Amino acid sequence: MYSSIEPGQSKYVDEAENFCRGILESLRRKLCDKHKISAEIRKLGDGDTRLLVQNDARPIAFDYFLVIHEANNLRKTRKIRRLKEKIRKDLDEVLLEKDSTLGKMEDMGYVENSTSALTSPPLLLVEHTFFKFYFDLSVMTEDDEGFSRLVRKKKKGTTGKDAYSFDRVPNSSEIFEKYDSITAQSGGTELVRDLYLKAKNRQLKGKNKGYGAPHTSFVCFVEAVNEAQSRLAQKNASRKHR
Repeated sequence: MYSSIEPGQSKYVDEAENFCRGILESLRRKLCDKHKISAEIRKLGDGDTRLLVQNDARPIAFDYFLVIHEANNLRKTRKIRRLKEKIRKDLDEVLLEKDSTLGKMEDMGYVENSTSALTSPPLLLVEHTFFKFYFDLSVMTEDDEGFSRLVRKKKKGTTGKDAYSFDRVPNSSEIFEKYDSITAQSGGTELVRDLYLKAKNRQLKGKNKGYGAPHTSFVCFVEAVNEAQSRLAQKNASRKHR
């Protein structure tokens, strides 16, 4: 069962988050310098408005999104597969190159290539080795209609290769701008955080419907933001009619 981690709840969260951010900024620069791939790093909220949950006593997972620019030519599964493999290999290199005074990997394993994200090995802070965490990095594109996420679809049987595609996330247009607008309102942050937590727990139980499968953190985020926007609009409309 997921529970929310409030800002300031753990004094190690900011340090761990900064460590992850440093890794991913190094990855972004490497992709640009090495492969001429332009991208930006995004996450769910920032500071007091961030959305962070923990599954029982498991390590804290930080969710990040690598949004690829100029992705119009990424249509064929072969090109998408190559893109993800470049990102995975470069992320491995960055993790192994990272200064040991800032942090270290508990297990020097490779980045895991899951169906919808790249998952780091468990990470530790050198001065707080009891505090374990990791991050998930989803690869995405954005256009006027919203976001699409890179998905690996496993082939059944022993023949053939996995298929890769960018799948549209419904109702995701300007979702970060919507989130900023909601969190600027009184009670907005708490509302989205509550709805996001509920969506994550439905995901855990396999009960999410209506936004596609599998339900990733980003899809849960989109669902929570749109629901919060609808509730606040209804609330504001009822006030006007009083």
